[in-house]
Amino acid sequence: MESKEIKILVERYFDGVTTLEDETRIAQYFATHNVVDEELEVVRYMFVGLSELRSTSAPEPKMNIVAEQRNSTWLWLGRMAAIAAVVAVVLFSINPLTDTNSDTLSQSGIVCHINGVVVDDPEMVASETNRILGCVADNMALAMASIEKFNILSIE
Repeated sequence: MESKEIKILVERYFDGVTTLEDETRIAQYFATHNVVDEELEVVRYMFVGLSELRSTSAPEPKMNIVAEQRNSTWLWLGRMAAIAAVVAVVLFSINPLTDTNSDTLSQSGIVCHINGVVVDDPEMVASETNRILGCVADNMALAMASIEKFNILSIE
């Protein structure tokens, strides 16, 4: 292939109208000709570089540990929000926003719904509340230990 033909093919290549066969011919020309016209030297470097890129493989992607820690943080924050919701339900169950003249209120003024049953015994309400808050405290301790383990709370 002559230099004149390759110049026409290169011009067509940059116009975006070459076929795959034309591009293969251009690549073969530059692979076999180390010395070309000065105006084609840059194009030769481009095609030689492209052929080298085809022969190399992409590096393996690395795991993003920071993203995993952020996902773990959101998971723990969601769990803590659920725990807070349970605490709010328990607190509102102990002291509902109802009329104080209701027949369901006991003399102590404490009414709680435990598993769908109205309980007005203050000792039973206190023991159930302590049990639930103990579970909440245990879960919060586990969550904080996990967060401290990853040192997520430190500001960088």
